[in-house]
Amino acid sequence: MTRTRGKDALRSAQQWRGRRHRVVYVFTEGEVTEPSYIDIIHRRGVFADPAIPVEVRIANASAPGSHRKPVKLVEAAARLAHEKLQEAKRTRLQEEFWPQMWCLFDRDDHAMLGQALKQARDGNVRVAFPTLASRCGGYCITRR
Repeated sequence: MTRTRGKDALRSAQQWRGRRHRVVYVFTEGEVTEPSYIDIIHRRGVFADPAIPVEVRIANASAPGSHRKPVKLVEAAARLAHEKLQEAKRTRLQEEFWPQMWCLFDRDDHAMLGQALKQARDGNVRVAFPTLASRCGGYCITRR
């Protein structure tokens, strides 16, 4: 097996042809509903920069229910954010293509919601809460 050079991993020839895309990793509390919301938004939404294609990945699609609580979601997302951002910096990937991490969970009576939001802020993870309007694609989004 040949050795991969540092720039080869994230900077493929596709980037030089203008087809490089940003990867957005989404960690969801629900196994069905929230991923379907994300799919609808991705298909019908308006991109902040239409010139940059976005690939959305449900990062915890196979996670068991016990790993789908806000604190666990944010911890997993922060670990992945650290790993992916280090890789992007190491390969000198242009910042507009850096991966993003999102957590999507209900604002229920979660015991440690405040702690999860603080960890998200500290871990470069964005958080969104589905609202009653989610069926129409509306989300309440918090800032980092």
